[in-house]
Amino acid sequence: MVTLTQHRTAAGQDFTQATLSSGMLEVSVLTLGAATRSIRFDGTETLLEYPDIDSYQDNPFYLGAIAGRVANRISNAAFEMAGRRYDISANWKGHQLHGGTDGFSKRQWTLETDSANTAVRLTLHSGDGDQGFPSSVKVTVEMSVADDVLTYDMTATPSGPTPINLAQHNYYLSRELDMSLKLEAPSYCPTDDDLIPTGQILPATGVHDLSEFHRLADMARDGHNIDENYVPDGSGLRRVAVLRAPGLFEMAMESDQPGLQVYTGHWLTAPFGPCEAVCLEPQYFPNALNTPGFGDIIHTPDRPYRQTTRLRFRRL
Repeated sequence: MVTLTQHRTAAGQDFTQATLSSGMLEVSVLTLGAATRSIRFDGTETLLEYPDIDSYQDNPFYLGAIAGRVANRISNAAFEMAGRRYDISANWKGHQLHGGTDGFSKRQWTLETDSANTAVRLTLHSGDGDQGFPSSVKVTVEMSVADDVLTYDMTATPSGPTPINLAQHNYYLSRELDMSLKLEAPSYCPTDDDLIPTGQILPATGVHDLSEFHRLADMARDGHNIDENYVPDGSGLRRVAVLRAPGLFEMAMESDQPGLQVYTGHWLTAPFGPCEAVCLEPQYFPNALNTPGFGDIIHTPDRPYRQTTRLRFRRL
């Protein structure tokens, strides 16, 4: 079942909330930023959300949003493609973060519903030159719920060569639900002081070793804050992470992406508190445009962008 609710922000912008319900899973998504506002499993809210719905219009923390055209960081807000330099929108310490000052997370998306399959389709057109990126892009995010599984299928087809890297940016309520995290990722990408990857890929040892369940509240207490890209085992759609809320549920995340950004929420500020929630973002490697060996994120009409992320819930 899919139900729609219409809203208007205090600034007069109209938008829609769609709610998908199947089994024990209920998911709400907004046309503002294609943001997943709520995921309730067996009556328990799993996501951090703003206290007022109007905040999703600006969404400074990217709560639940689709980040793009290129998620994560691009060093010095510039890159080269086919011998030409592109200077793009800088919005974080002289670098670009999550698509720039007016990235996809701040846009009004178009919504179509498919009640028969408990699904919605959100689409967005990004024009040539948008935030400095070349070529236009048509972006589609399909969300569906079935058998206590939420699936995000993302595609982006450009009119010409352009970088594309989308990320779904949910924050899961690690403190309130006393969550523990386990990763299927034996290595990670260390970063510099600006959180730009150094270009190395190192074994995830010491505080970065999350191969067994770690209680996120203990990590916060000990100052083990993480905001780095991990490299999951294998390729194709496979399990990359598990969140466990004791006595409530376990959520297994599956992804076909080469990287998984893990952010323990230590930079969160009012109306939230530090380390209140954890963000798991399947994506290409950060700053791949400027880092040899980090993968090719240039897509073309003949090589469109695709991503699938799947969240599997089960009772504990």
